[in-house]
Amino acid sequence: MSFRYWERLAQKNQLLRWGIFPGRYFYIADFFEAAYLYFPQYAQVAWPMSLTLFYEEKMLVVLDRDRLGEIGSKPFVKWLLDKDKRALLLQSCQQAYQQLSEQFQQGEFAKLTQLSAKELATFGGSFYQRIVQFWLPTIIVELANYGGWWLLQRSFSEKQSKTIPWLELIALEYTTFYQREELELLHTNDLNNHQQRYFWLQNNYFGTRILSEDFFAKRKSLLSPDLITQQQQYLQRAHNAKQRVIRGLALSGDTVAISESLSYGLWLQEERKQYILQLQHYKELFLNAVRQHYSLPNTLSMAEVIQVLQQNKVPNRNMSFAIQATTGKIRTLSVSETVRAWNMLLTTANNCTQVGLYAQVLLADTRGNLCGPVIIFNPTRDYSILSRAIVIIKGTDIEYLSRLANARAIIIEGSQSVTHDLLAVFARIYCHFTANKPALLMIDDITQHLVEGDWLQVNTNSGELRTCSTKELRGTVASHGGKDEVVGGVIVFDQAAAMIDPRLLKDKVVVVTALTMENVFLCRWATCILSESGGITSHGAIVCRELGIPCLVGMKNVTMLLSTGQVVAIDLKQGSIYFKETLRDCVS
Repeated sequence: MSFRYWERLAQKNQLLRWGIFPGRYFYIADFFEAAYLYFPQYAQVAWPMSLTLFYEEKMLVVLDRDRLGEIGSKPFVKWLLDKDKRALLLQSCQQAYQQLSEQFQQGEFAKLTQLSAKELATFGGSFYQRIVQFWLPTIIVELANYGGWWLLQRSFSEKQSKTIPWLELIALEYTTFYQREELELLHTNDLNNHQQRYFWLQNNYFGTRILSEDFFAKRKSLLSPDLITQQQQYLQRAHNAKQRVIRGLALSGDTVAISESLSYGLWLQEERKQYILQLQHYKELFLNAVRQHYSLPNTLSMAEVIQVLQQNKVPNRNMSFAIQATTGKIRTLSVSETVRAWNMLLTTANNCTQVGLYAQVLLADTRGNLCGPVIIFNPTRDYSILSRAIVIIKGTDIEYLSRLANARAIIIEGSQSVTHDLLAVFARIYCHFTANKPALLMIDDITQHLVEGDWLQVNTNSGELRTCSTKELRGTVASHGGKDEVVGGVIVFDQAAAMIDPRLLKDKVVVVTALTMENVFLCRWATCILSESGGITSHGAIVCRELGIPCLVGMKNVTMLLSTGQVVAIDLKQGSIYFKETLRDCVS
């Protein structure tokens, strides 16, 4: 692996990061295979090298941001800026969508469990080729959009770019399938039919889920009767705001053409999403049929699953691995290379400062970086609710460890009078933790360097400690939802968040690692969404703008720096978050 290459890009802040979010290789591998093995010959242009990491069922993709924009500018000029070519591209995409939909509607998938391994291999080969043909024209759109954004930013000086109202300039002026689905849901009297048409709505790159009628009934009960009027007003406001920006900045014809073509390209990419979500369902039906013959993990691609059927041999692959993709080649990296790259990318992405301290790691179920507010243990206080705190406890109070089961991490403060080996023995005696065990570390005299209320990042691999600044958190405003400021109580989502009743999220600020579709749908009525990853042209950001959900993206480590129960104010002009309660309030 070109470790130094990725490290250098990270240090220079030149990486485009997609993730971190829940992800499994099986559900996204065919995109990379299409993009790097078939797309260069199809489109006569090649994606830059990418690194995709799968670590503890989380996923992160990184590329050279400037190289991606530069390469993408060529298909943008050729296929999106030219209106005649744009029409041809739309036709190619629609044809790919139609062919894929026709295969979904055939009855073959219902009979997959009746096929032999040889018959599944034949079916899988045909299905895989249809999948590749679906991806190829739509990958042109995605690559071109990166290029369009790169060109648009370079239409302005660095000083100008800080004041450009980007959201207005690239706003979509067409309805997407998310908006159309909501309108259909509002007006339907046949929830069973709607469920059969949209049961795949919350599928993603982590897995699939068949949504029930009850899911749609709950959403329908929350929709406004004036939804169609609201959508029309949104599109009109978006158009008017864009025209005001164009006139106010006296933009040139070339710049206007770039912004309008990018807006169209983003809409076209959004239309693709519905077919990706459906595709996951049918791919999983195929995988489950193959599993009747072989025990297979989710770490193989569709192509590799077909090879298993053809060669009668299951490859051995760890749950944590990475792929480095270049034109014509996809290489799988080892576990050690993956862990090294994961920790490097997380370290260079955070808002934390090294303090030169290393603790001894005694216990750690979760490997990687943990972050939270520092609490100095006092036996007289109630610690039944510790949220995401990192608790420092003196070695002399070690018998109280069992009271700290809800902590994110526990640091035992050693001293010169008691050996670390003896403290480690006692720590294991008093650790009566079951599920969700906190990490347990030990270091001498840590309270000389930290005070209660500091925020600390702990690396459970190396024991390295870093302090984090949280007086004010900043992100990029992806959607203001027509508001200047919002205030709400924080809820930090995990992978199980999709099971939460969306009606419980009213007046809440929802914090997520990434704007996946289930998060956006679930947060439809939230006060605001804060996401660690993504940019203003990302899929989730676009949907938030369409649905009028205030949203900030690119907030590094926000899921670790905020805790459920805190109350925050969000400035939707500046992208700043301010604490309405002190950091210590997250303890009780």
